[in-house]
Amino acid sequence: MLMGKIKTGTGIISMLLFGVMMATLAFSASTNVPAGDYFYLVDIQATNILPGTIYPNDLVSLAVDIKDKGSLLAIKDMNATVTLGNQFDAVQPSDFAQIIEPGSVGTLLFKFRVKDTTPPGYYSVLLTMNYTRNNEPVTETQTITIPVSKSDKYLDVTVSPKSINPGNQSALVFTIRNIGGNSVSNIAFSWTEANGLVLPLGSDNKRYLSYLEPGTSADLNYTIAADPNITPGIYPFSVSLSFSDTNGTITQTSQVGIIVGGGTDFEISAENTSSQVSLSIANIGSNNAGAVVVKIPQQPGITVSGSSTSILGNINKGDYTLASFTLQTQTATDTNIAGGSAARQRFNQGGNFPAGTGTQTQDINTEQRAVNPQDANFALRQNAAASQLLVQIDYTDTTGARQSVQKSVKLSSTSAFGAGVTALTPRRTSGNDQLIPIVLAVVFVLAALGINKFGKKNKPWKKVAIAAVIIAVLYAAVILLFSQSTESIVIATIISVGIIAWLYFKDKIMKMIKKDKK
Repeated sequence: MLMGKIKTGTGIISMLLFGVMMATLAFSASTNVPAGDYFYLVDIQATNILPGTIYPNDLVSLAVDIKDKGSLLAIKDMNATVTLGNQFDAVQPSDFAQIIEPGSVGTLLFKFRVKDTTPPGYYSVLLTMNYTRNNEPVTETQTITIPVSKSDKYLDVTVSPKSINPGNQSALVFTIRNIGGNSVSNIAFSWTEANGLVLPLGSDNKRYLSYLEPGTSADLNYTIAADPNITPGIYPFSVSLSFSDTNGTITQTSQVGIIVGGGTDFEISAENTSSQVSLSIANIGSNNAGAVVVKIPQQPGITVSGSSTSILGNINKGDYTLASFTLQTQTATDTNIAGGSAARQRFNQGGNFPAGTGTQTQDINTEQRAVNPQDANFALRQNAAASQLLVQIDYTDTTGARQSVQKSVKLSSTSAFGAGVTALTPRRTSGNDQLIPIVLAVVFVLAALGINKFGKKNKPWKKVAIAAVIIAVLYAAVILLFSQSTESIVIATIISVGIIAWLYFKDKIMKMIKKDKK
C-alpha cells in the first residue's frame, strides 16, 4: 500500500513538472522568448564613480557596467538615460550601446555636476534603459545611489586669465566662491609663487573680504608681472584663505596654476627693389615663436607672383629673419584708365587724364581745371592702399596653441612693381608752360603764311590754309588730349616743320632723295 502511495505521489510530481514545462513553453511562445532565456536581460555588474569621494561642485563621472545575462538573445540599440534629482546638474545624461551579446558586458558613461548647495547624504539616480530584445522593445529601470560627502573645502578659488606674458604687467583676478552651506566672514586671502618670479606690483599679496553668503562670489584684483627671464611653463601659486563661520576660524590652503608664456608680438619692415619685396620679421615680444609661417593675404591693388607663403621656422624673442616675395602692385589710375600705359605716361608728364577714357579728367593744375573730389579721393585711397602691404604671421606660442596676427608695412612709393607698372608722380604745370604749344602753333602758322607771301615760290592760298589748319589742330591736340606733355609738343613741332618743308621745298626734297638713290 505504501508503494502504491509513493507511485501515486511520483505521478503527481511528474504531472506538475510537465505542467510547468508546458506553461514555460506557452509563455515563451506568447512572448517570442526562446525557452531557457530571460525576459529582462540587463544585469548591472558594477558602478564606478569618479571622484571616489564626491563633494559639492564636483564633476562626477558615472560608469555603469551592463551585462546581458541571457544565453540566447542580445541586447540591441540600448538608449540609457539617468534622471537626476534637484541636487545635480546634468552634463552628459544619456549614452548608447549598439549591441551587447549574451554573456558580454558593455559600459555606459554619464556625467553630472553636484550643486554647490547640495548637503551631504545619499541620493538616488534613476537609470532608464530602452533596448530591443528579439525584435521587441523592452524598458528596464534601475536605481543607483550617489553618496555626497561633506566638503572640507568651504571656499573655491579660480584665477583669470590663465596665462601671462613675462616682463609685461598683467591684470590677475582671483574669484572666491562660497561653495559651503554656511555664510563665512572675515575672509583673509593671500597668494605666493614659490620662487618669487611672479610678484604683485604696487601692492602686497593680501586682500580681505568681510562676508560671503553660500553660493555667492567676489573678485580680488591684482596687477602682477613675471620676471622677463623666466622659463615659460606652468607655475603653481600657493593660495591661503582664513575665515570664520559657525564652527569658528578656519584656514584653507590650495594651489592654482598659471601659464607663464603664450603669445608674442612682431615688427615688420620692408625693403623693395623692382618687383622683389624683402620683409624683415622681428620677434619683439617676450616669448619664442615656433613654426612661423608668413603669408601675403589677398588685398586690393596687390598681386603675388609665385608663392604667397614663406615658412620661416622658429624665431626666438629678440631675433629676426627675412622673407621675400614677388609682388605686382596696381594703383587706382592703372585699373581705371582705359588708355592703359600710354594714358599713364601722359598722366606722369602732364598731370591729367585724356577725356573720353572712361574716367573723370584729373588735372593737377587746379588753377586751370576743376577736379572731381570724389574721383580724386577714390584714387588717393586706392594708391595709399597699394603702398601698404598686409602681412599675416602664423606661429605656435609657448603653450602649444596656434596663433595668427596681421601686420601692415609701408612700401616704398618710388619703387615700381611688375611689368609695365610705374609709380605715378604727377607734376604741376605753370601758366608759362601752357603757353608753349600755343606760341609754337602761332609761329608755324605765321611762317607758312609769311613764306608764301614773301618767298620766291608762292603756293595756292588754299594749300597754305590747309597746312595752317593741320598745324593748329596738332597743337590743339597737344593741349586738350596730351596734357601738353614734352613728347607731344616735340612730335607736333616735327610734324609742323615737315608740313612746311613739304609745302615749299618739295622739289628740292625729291631731288635729294633721287640723288641718294643713285
